Amino acid sequence: ALTEGANVNRQVDYFPEDGYDDDPEVITPLIHAIISGDIDMVELLLYHPDMDIELNLDTNKELALAENLTPEGEDQNGIPFMIEDYIVTKKEKKRIQFMYM
Repeated sequence: ALTEGANVNRQVDYFPEDGYDDDPEVITPLIHAIISGDIDMVELLLYHPDMDIELNLDTNKELALAENLTPEGEDQNGIPFMIEDYIVTKKEKKRIQFMYM
C-alpha cells in the first residue's frame, strides 16, 4: 500500500477493545503497529520518507506508548529503542542541514 501512495500519517478512529468507552481514539498506522507489537511494521513506517512524528523525546506520544506497553521489569529495547533512535537521528540530520544553509 505504501508503494502505491498510501498516507503513512493517516489518522483513523480506533475503539479500544475494552468496550467501556464509546469515544474513539485517533490513531495512525504507526500507533497501530506499536499497539500490535509489530516491530517490522514500526521500522517500515518510521523510515518512510513522509513519516511525520514529533521529534521531542520527552513529549513524543509514540515513544511514550511504546514504553508503556513494555512489560514491567524488561529493558526498554525493541520498539521503544527504535523510535528513540529514529527521533535522535532525524533531529541530528535536521541540525546538520540547518548548519549548511
